[in-house]
Amino acid sequence: MPVVGTYSSPSASDRDWVRFIVQDTGVDTDFDLSDTEITDLLAEHTNRIESAVAAQQRLCQKYILIAMRAGESGSIIGEIRRTCESQVQWIRQNGLNITAISPYLPSRSISDKDATLDDSDRVPPRFSRGQHEMTDPVSAEDEDGNL
Repeated sequence: MPVVGTYSSPSASDRDWVRFIVQDTGVDTDFDLSDTEITDLLAEHTNRIESAVAAQQRLCQKYILIAMRAGESGSIIGEIRRTCESQVQWIRQNGLNITAISPYLPSRSISDKDATLDDSDRVPPRFSRGQHEMTDPVSAEDEDGNL
């Protein structure tokens, strides 16, 4: 049964940031945590890093339970547990360094560039495009035709 959830980008909301950090971005609507679960975690914890840690721990519990129901060996379940612990540790160490990601790169419009060029009060740039292009190439030969 698919879990109901949404995801747009990590900068859209705290819920999407948590979903991004725990790598539950899914394809279409294939999520492991529902929007309600993440919203509840955000309400329970003081910041989104601790919410992401709790979400990762909840995902780990689900993965371990699935592995146990499938009859996996203890070594596989132990490996899942170790991987989960390292992911939780990574979130705690790096959570503050992860910022919202902008989905596009802003740039200047042509009219903005033209307005800058028309500004008579600005300090002229020291360099310009094509400044060092040679308009009269110098020949390697001297006046007598010798190299």
